[in-house]
Amino acid sequence: MPNSKNISPWLWIPTLYFVEGIPYFLVNNVSVLMFAKMGVPNGQMAMFTSLLYLPWTLKFLWSPFVDIIKTKRWWIVTMQAIMSAAFLVLALTLPRPGAEQIASGTTPMGMFTFTLILFIIAAFASATHDIAAELLPTASTCWPRARAARLPSWE
Repeated sequence: MPNSKNISPWLWIPTLYFVEGIPYFLVNNVSVLMFAKMGVPNGQMAMFTSLLYLPWTLKFLWSPFVDIIKTKRWWIVTMQAIMSAAFLVLALTLPRPGAEQIASGTTPMGMFTFTLILFIIAAFASATHDIAAELLPTASTCWPRARAARLPSWE
C-alpha cells in the first residue's frame, strides 16, 4: 500500500479542478431548466439566474477569510458537504407544478423561493470551494512553491 505522502499531486490536482466545474454547471444551467419548467416568466428567470453568478464574480471579497481561517482541506470538505446537502434537498423536493399551473404562467412563490434559496446556498458553497481549491496547491507541502504556484494558471 503506497504511503499517502508519496502520492503525486498530479493525481489529485486535475480532479480537484474538474470538480470545481460540476456545481457551477448545476447551479447555472439546471436552475434555468427548473425555473422554465416551473413556469417562471423569462424576465424574472433572467434576473434571478444572473444573480446566481454573483458568488463566483465576488469571491475575491471573502477569499482572504478562506485563506486565514481554518485549513484549505477543511474548507473544501465542508463546502462539498454543504453543496451535497443542498443538491440532495433540491432533488428530494423537486417542484412538480401541474400542467394548468404552467399554462397559467404562475408559480407558487414558496416553491420558487425555496429552490432559489437552495441554488444560492449551493452557489456560495461552490464559489468558496473554488477559492480553497485554488489556494490548496500553493499551501500544500508536497511540491516546491515555484512548481505549485503554476497550478492555478491551468484554469
